Amino acid sequence: MEEIYMENDGYSNKTGQRKNKYGSGIDKEMFGEETFSEEKKHYGLIKERKSPRRLIFLLAILITIVSIAIVYTVFHSQRSEYRDAGSFELDGDEDVNELFSKAKGVIEGMAPDGDEVSGTEGEAYGDSESPAQNLLDSLSMETYVMKDQLFILCTNNGDRMADVELSAVFYDADDTMMSIEEGYLNYLNPGQTNVLTVYCPRDTEFNPVSFDHYELSYVVDESSADPGERKYYGDQFTITSNVGVDGTILCDIENPTGLVFENVWFYCIFYNEGQPVWYYQNMVDELSERALIDLDLARDDETYRPVPFDDYRIIVGNTFRSDL
Repeated sequence: MEEIYMENDGYSNKTGQRKNKYGSGIDKEMFGEETFSEEKKHYGLIKERKSPRRLIFLLAILITIVSIAIVYTVFHSQRSEYRDAGSFELDGDEDVNELFSKAKGVIEGMAPDGDEVSGTEGEAYGDSESPAQNLLDSLSMETYVMKDQLFILCTNNGDRMADVELSAVFYDADDTMMSIEEGYLNYLNPGQTNVLTVYCPRDTEFNPVSFDHYELSYVVDESSADPGERKYYGDQFTITSNVGVDGTILCDIENPTGLVFENVWFYCIFYNEGQPVWYYQNMVDELSERALIDLDLARDDETYRPVPFDDYRIIVGNTFRSDL
């Protein structure tokens, strides 16, 4: 059966007649079937030919589908090649965090009142063979609470320069967070020990507030600095020291390297019965061949009397050359 379009195309789909301008239709019986068919063809009502636009549209869709199939095939084959070359891929049970070369952990410490602080085992995210994990494993960190600060001795036992970022979260006895503090230590050379401090909780007047326990998380990255520009020379210094009559530590520092260093920090850690009780720091600007400094001892906040100590240790901080 031939198709006849709707009334808005000029034909009535009920009577099969084409209406003239006076509303009367063309009768099949009056003019004959042949005349009627010619009329319909004239008005485009018989689909004898497909529209060129439609053919072009269908062709464009076909080309698009073929292109997508080609791209998918090429991408899939390249991905298979990368996988065969040894790159990683996730399966359904792996965490996406395992792809990042970061590491974090938790360190135990002591609260200001001497109570033992609870802690959890350190966690590491990433492949155990990743550069960040290797850097993390090469660091040793000693953490102590000294008055109103966390005092951290960080030693790089590896063979690459490291940048260390720490975040300390302090809690009360109900395990509610009291404060979050951060600290940074950059350019820690292989074999170097340096000092990092983090403040314990303080109130709005900056007075220390007692806490129950804390967690110390850390992130370690390989330093992007030029090793030659940030090389550590502190282990080449010769330091002669003794306790002065006023209780301070007097130091005579000799620099045999022939280089000049800017902003060199010296830390003196005071011990009593094997435990650090306080530290003091002093900075030497433009350290050349020799420098004389004093390192004050710890004093009680209320009485200002010296805190007893039976030993001390001096640590040289970063040594940055003035000519670079």
